[in-house]
Amino acid sequence: MAPPTVRRMSIPDADAIVEAARAGLAARADPAAAPGMQAYMKSTMPFLGVAAPARSTLLRELRPLLADRSAVRAAAEVLWDGARVREERYVATALARRLAPEPDRLPVHRHWIVTGAWWDHVDEIASRVVGPALRADPASVTPVLRTWIRAPDRWLRRTA
Repeated sequence: MAPPTVRRMSIPDADAIVEAARAGLAARADPAAAPGMQAYMKSTMPFLGVAAPARSTLLRELRPLLADRSAVRAAAEVLWDGARVREERYVATALARRLAPEPDRLPVHRHWIVTGAWWDHVDEIASRVVGPALRADPASVTPVLRTWIRAPDRWLRRTA
């Protein structure tokens, strides 16, 4: 299955969220911690060295920018697909959690699961994004998860 087509229209609020998130991550970067974080995650994607507590603080600071759901959705997708560092994907997932449950967004989250393809991303998406969507709308989400449980991709199976 091809990744979902993401509308890349410019949404000023989304652009502001992305810029603020990237600036906030850069301001919190700990270059001394980054190599250890990257080694621990066995990641080819570089880290800035921004630990979870600092990312949580950043997300609280972003709250005033997160009123428009379509802007939050667009910002999350830009951060995920345009991630230069792993922490950008962590912020994307955190933004998606703010929108959950959204069963209609499963194609996007499927894309994230397949492209994230490691436990730190997949487990967060499974428990904090897909799980709430399943609880909110089991009739539409269950058939999707039934296809995922038989998928060749182990991360989709793990999520299902």
